[in-house]
Amino acid sequence: MGSDDELPAAKKLHEGYHGWMKSIAKTSQDFTPLRIDNKIDIEPAEGSKQGTSAWNTAGTWEEKDKSAWACDRLKESLRDSFRFEDAKYNVSLVVDSIVRCDGEAKLVYSRGVKRCGFDISVKFEWKSTRQDDSEGFDEVKGHVEIHDFDDMNGEDYEVTVSTEECSAHARDAKDAILNWEGQLREILANWREELLRQ
Repeated sequence: MGSDDELPAAKKLHEGYHGWMKSIAKTSQDFTPLRIDNKIDIEPAEGSKQGTSAWNTAGTWEEKDKSAWACDRLKESLRDSFRFEDAKYNVSLVVDSIVRCDGEAKLVYSRGVKRCGFDISVKFEWKSTRQDDSEGFDEVKGHVEIHDFDDMNGEDYEVTVSTEECSAHARDAKDAILNWEGQLREILANWREELLRQ
């Protein structure tokens, strides 16, 4: 008696249940892949014309490593441009050798704006010559070291001039370099502009 009462109740539970059959509207459409012709010239994306990669057309964020170029170019700039004569101190100064020029430099494209980022450690040896020095020191040497030379400090990096020699010629050469610091900073600023143009 209890089983007869349960059957009609179970039947009522399934009266509103329906199954739907899925169908494709265009069953006659051909889905065979089409062959791509390799002879078609693909135009470069607009972003790649501006220096960013083809995948970065929106210019969101991209970095390009320029460390090797930056260090080589900075060495070349110092050798070519750091040479001067100072009549006041009667000295002639040049870069004798690059002791250290390493670090990293990169170009950063962010939201369509190109910036340069760098952190370079620089130390070079200078040589000063003076004809007929009264103490007999016709040639003296020393070092210039540039501290905190990176894109975050701007012009707030420190230039240190040193020499291990104790002659008047060495002191005069050191003073001449300290007086010429503005031109050295100009060499570094020009290098930064060149990096940005890469």
